[in-house]
Amino acid sequence: MMISPSTIQLVQRTACIEEIIADFVPLKKKGQNFWACCPFHHEQTPSFSVSPIKGFYKCFGCDAAGDVITFIQQIEGISFIEALTYLAQRYGIPITPNSDDTLGIQNYKSKESLYILLNLARDYYTALLWNHTEAAKVALPYLEQRAISSVIAKKFALGYSLDRWNGFYTFAIAKGISLELLIGAGLVIKNGDKVYDRFRGRLMFPIHNGVGQVVAFGARHMATDVDGPKYINSSETCVYQKSSLLYGLSFAKRSIKQTNHCYLVEGYTDVLAFHKAGVEQVVASAGTALTKGQIEALRRLTTKVTLIFDGDQAGIQATFRGIDKLLAQGLDVKVILLPAGEDPDSYLRKVGTDGFKHYIHCTAQDFVTFKANILLNQSTEQNPVEQAKAIRAVVQSIVAIPDEITRTLFLKKCSQLFSIEEAVLFSTYHTLQHQSTEVQPQKNKLPKHHSTAKNKPYVDRKNIPFISKLTASIEAYEREIIRILLTYGSTTLAEGKPLYAYILLELEDVVFRSSDCKILFDYCQTVFKQGGCVDMQCCLDSTESSIRKIAIDVAAPLHDISEAWIKKYSIYTTEEAQNVYQMSLEVILRLKIRLVQELIEQNREALKKELSADEETHLLQVHQSLKDTECHIAKQLGTVVAQ
Repeated sequence: MMISPSTIQLVQRTACIEEIIADFVPLKKKGQNFWACCPFHHEQTPSFSVSPIKGFYKCFGCDAAGDVITFIQQIEGISFIEALTYLAQRYGIPITPNSDDTLGIQNYKSKESLYILLNLARDYYTALLWNHTEAAKVALPYLEQRAISSVIAKKFALGYSLDRWNGFYTFAIAKGISLELLIGAGLVIKNGDKVYDRFRGRLMFPIHNGVGQVVAFGARHMATDVDGPKYINSSETCVYQKSSLLYGLSFAKRSIKQTNHCYLVEGYTDVLAFHKAGVEQVVASAGTALTKGQIEALRRLTTKVTLIFDGDQAGIQATFRGIDKLLAQGLDVKVILLPAGEDPDSYLRKVGTDGFKHYIHCTAQDFVTFKANILLNQSTEQNPVEQAKAIRAVVQSIVAIPDEITRTLFLKKCSQLFSIEEAVLFSTYHTLQHQSTEVQPQKNKLPKHHSTAKNKPYVDRKNIPFISKLTASIEAYEREIIRILLTYGSTTLAEGKPLYAYILLELEDVVFRSSDCKILFDYCQTVFKQGGCVDMQCCLDSTESSIRKIAIDVAAPLHDISEAWIKKYSIYTTEEAQNVYQMSLEVILRLKIRLVQELIEQNREALKKELSADEETHLLQVHQSLKDTECHIAKQLGTVVAQ
């Protein structure tokens, strides 16, 4: 860790978790908590809970959990330090470094150095675009030809790299940038004794990560008669992994969330074209085949995606590949196919803003209709074999859909489009589904609201003769004790002592069976012995991610009491916080009596074996002692245990 604990705690306490999460997923208040469909896995029923009071989120479907820092880490795919820095900057909190972690400081400084260099490069290329005579002759006419206004060009920080070998290299060295850092950032190339710029004579497109930081560049050549690729990108670095980024995402986030929809296009200028038309919910795969990481980034923001690719054969094939990948992640997919020879940029210039908007709003098709029309046009009515292949290809896409109802509806639509009996299509579907399952076994599906022992702490299984069942009961009580400790630990008792002091002293000689509970209890004991306050916040403040995760798992409630009970029905409930000492005493005693009953059962099993007279006498004495202890605890609980 390279940031001081005081800075981390200040960020945790200042950052409003529901405000931050609402930037990524729509939240709905229910009781004291907020709920949403989880941004980390596909689901139809919300199981993602955000607790503003406790400062954490918990998904009861995929088990994702954490505080506000963890959420930014997971949603953006960045490190703890990067997430903390992002939140600190958002809330205006100064960052105080911790000099103890040499490796952490080194990694942080390496990334910060890259960000600083990439920002410097962006400013350098941007200045050249607007101020250099070479750009005025080459790049600005190109922008004018493509109807890219200065407003759009400046919004995306477009730039220009001079058509010379060492333009940026000379500039950067004069600024004191090391050659090693320039090579590491992918801005210059060293080949033997020669060092030269990676980008020369190209229009520069800065590539941003999800939080808007420049992490790389895409570059388009201006000349029409030059050998080599039209576009080249920066090499991958510790801040740039091409397969996980979508061009334009940082500019599109807010609009995607507002409309719950995103257009997915191929290239940089396609994104710019949509912005020119006033449509901002657009991103580009930037010349790569659509990846799982890119789809996950989209799914966190919306469930509806419209693919827009060129009308040529390459564009159609790219669309086909993208459809199945998006469907497999549970997204609602539509397709717009542009006229042959057109891309979004050229078509916008051809028909104007109004014509462009009308086209994208009126020609979107669901994937079945799109795929069926394309494939049927490619096959001939006289060739039943080709028609069968077309039908099978459409059904194969339907197989990818995870939701059963949606699959059924699309199969019915497919039946209508192809004029083929539903029974035949369903038979084909089951065959293809079976083949798909054999190749890639289905992942285990978690129930939306699974109920476990941790959600039912007061399970009383008296007189159960099986040790395995007793053990399960013991772990349930252990989890309930830890939940009470974390939720109400700082509550002051009548004698002026905090509840956590009572619980920790009462259980000092108990060895926890649950590994999770043991980890948390040992951590709480350490905090207590060091004079700290033992509650949920002390766990969230831990530098150990396992401590934070287990604490949230134990403390997160699956259900909230609705405020409507009081407001609408005048129904009141007794809150457990009002009687927390009595509740703690009861759970501790129930745990202890279960432990004693387990020892009694083990002793009974030992008595069944062949024993010497002394061994048998000793075990009988142990049995009587354990029964006395059981009766004593039972009297405290107000119950009667049979002798």
